[in-house]
Amino acid sequence: MKIESVYRILFFILLPIAGFFAFIDFFAILAALAQPALLISVFIIACMVIYIYTTYRFSTIGIQQAKPCKHSLKDLIKVNAYVSLFFIVMSFVQTYLILTQPNLIKTMMGQLLVQQQNNMPPGTTADTFVSMAKGILYFLAAFATILLVHIVITFRLLKKYNHVFDGA
Repeated sequence: MKIESVYRILFFILLPIAGFFAFIDFFAILAALAQPALLISVFIIACMVIYIYTTYRFSTIGIQQAKPCKHSLKDLIKVNAYVSLFFIVMSFVQTYLILTQPNLIKTMMGQLLVQQQNNMPPGTTADTFVSMAKGILYFLAAFATILLVHIVITFRLLKKYNHVFDGA
């Protein structure tokens, strides 16, 4: 199977997830206005979404249609890929910590449950939050793995199709 075919398959997986993250990031911007510490997370997610979109443009215009692309598209891909790599590393670190120290997340979720006691539905336990958090982290780890493979393939394709960026 050609590398371009694998690249397209990965797009079909990444594009809907990127759309979901873009939707979530829009509302996170509003929350970040009240809590500026969230701006870093908003920036990282936005860079990941921009990376997926720009590589989609590179794939459709530069590779499939063989039309010239602007050099700024290549720069956008590279810069956002590096920020996405930071997201990938953080996802793997978080998943590793949860797998090696399961009591850590149970303690954190127990404290969260005590702090938000009035806002929680009746019967909510720390174990419910632990299982939800683990599910989210496993999803993020799987997504990060797919994104990592996509980034590696993207850098190979950027070298292979470097001539696409010369004409624009």
